[in-house]
Amino acid sequence: MKHSHDHTSLDLSTNKSGYSDDKLKDIHVQSLREREKPTKGFPLLPIFMLFLFSILVFGCGIYIALYSGGFDPLIYNEQLKPVKKLELTNSTVPFDYITHGKKIYNRDCVVCHQSTGLGVPGVFPPLSGSKWVTGNVHLSVNIILSGLMGPIEVGGTVYNSVMPPLGSQLTDRDIAGVLSFIRQEWENNAVEVSEDFISKLREEQGLRDTPWTIEELLSLYPEE
Repeated sequence: MKHSHDHTSLDLSTNKSGYSDDKLKDIHVQSLREREKPTKGFPLLPIFMLFLFSILVFGCGIYIALYSGGFDPLIYNEQLKPVKKLELTNSTVPFDYITHGKKIYNRDCVVCHQSTGLGVPGVFPPLSGSKWVTGNVHLSVNIILSGLMGPIEVGGTVYNSVMPPLGSQLTDRDIAGVLSFIRQEWENNAVEVSEDFISKLREEQGLRDTPWTIEELLSLYPEE
């Protein structure tokens, strides 16, 4: 049996989607034209955000530096009693005359009287156990201010050397310190000497042109 077929001619130039090649080209060209052209550099919005973030970080750093309290945990202790500024000012540590005097002694006196306070036998008298050191403080202050010359008996031995005057190179605080030190060092046990006492005696006696002799000092301040 012979079948008859109805063949339909096909248009090979037509795409299944219904667009020709030229039409597709036109669509692609138009799409490329509509795309945003790339710009040089960085977009303004991210740069602005970075700048704003930097300002915030800087501001936070300043705030922490001013109000962190040095990161002291006691700052945030609710049970801690606040201390007034006036109380802090009045709670200053008093000056340590003994420590200061030891420095002066090691600088200006140790060569003659030695670190032991025993001096140099026959040349420089000892300070340890000496009544001239622990006794009437007027004597030792004047000796330091204007010096001493001539014979003096210390511990049963007569010394005849010269103690140079130190009043022009030592302050009242220096003298008060060194006297307080030697009056309490080694086997000595006498009271400290105040800076005001040195200032008053310096004003009364002044500095002599020649050193004292022990007889001159004893005439002013007799032994008790």
